[in-house]
Amino acid sequence: MTDVTSRKLTIKAQGDTYTYNLDSDVDVKVDGKSKDIDFLKENHEKTSYRVSLTLNRDDDVTDIVAIEESMGESKGIIKRLSSSTIEIKNDKGDTFSYDLLDDTDDIDVTLNGKSADFDDLKDKYKEYDIRAELSFKNKQVSKIVAVNTEADKGELRAIDEDEITILVDGDKFTYDLDDDVEVTLEDDDYSLSKLIKAFNDYENFEVKLKFNSSKSKVTEIEADYASSKREVKGDLDGISSSYIKVDGKKYYLSKDFDKDDDVYGDAKDYDDLDDKYDDGDGTDFIIKLKLNSSGEVTRIDAEKD
Repeated sequence: MTDVTSRKLTIKAQGDTYTYNLDSDVDVKVDGKSKDIDFLKENHEKTSYRVSLTLNRDDDVTDIVAIEESMGESKGIIKRLSSSTIEIKNDKGDTFSYDLLDDTDDIDVTLNGKSADFDDLKDKYKEYDIRAELSFKNKQVSKIVAVNTEADKGELRAIDEDEITILVDGDKFTYDLDDDVEVTLEDDDYSLSKLIKAFNDYENFEVKLKFNSSKSKVTEIEADYASSKREVKGDLDGISSSYIKVDGKKYYLSKDFDKDDDVYGDAKDYDDLDDKYDDGDGTDFIIKLKLNSSGEVTRIDAEKD
């Protein structure tokens, strides 16, 4: 099945396309369960179905029996990428090849957490081990979420029990953590829970990551303290689009500082903090800044004094 509406259904068989009108009382079964035509309409773009049709004397479809087709593995390292196909290698070393949408401009591509062009990914996969998760539309790849697993050394930007995010040359990379991930700090044994706590307490770290053989999960985190001062606390003395002044000293915003999401406390976002400081209502703020290894602001906590 390649398309379905309230009135018509289209299938592709042996290279030819056929479109049929639907009977007003069409009976639908999907994987042995009774459904309605709306179910197929809502799901056919993200799920591939093989269908068997029963027609009446007017060639209208009276019965649809649909079976979901497995697309095999949808996650793995990209081994080959052309304008028509993608081949991935899964965690067991098996390879799977899939057709892409006819127009690659229609493929939704995300690379290292950012929207990217298909041609960007096509160039990058030859240089690095890139792990991809695929989504399908009518048995063709319609979405690729890709991460460069060779970006393994950078500044720690987020961490919890399941994931770690690092900053490498201005780009963020997020990886899954192995259940038994090993952690060291300054070459001494450490624990994941301690690293999470220290990071949340405004310590900055440079980290080196090691992956499992399939490049699907981080198995080791080697952390070192970043060299710069990591936290500043004091009175808000000034604010602009590029810097914030605390106790008379300017601290410039990091290029990846998010003015909507990286401000906490008694201000909704950066613009709200700016407005409250400049509106002359006498509001004073105690500011706590988190800085990266270059001394730039990565987080602001604002508390009304």
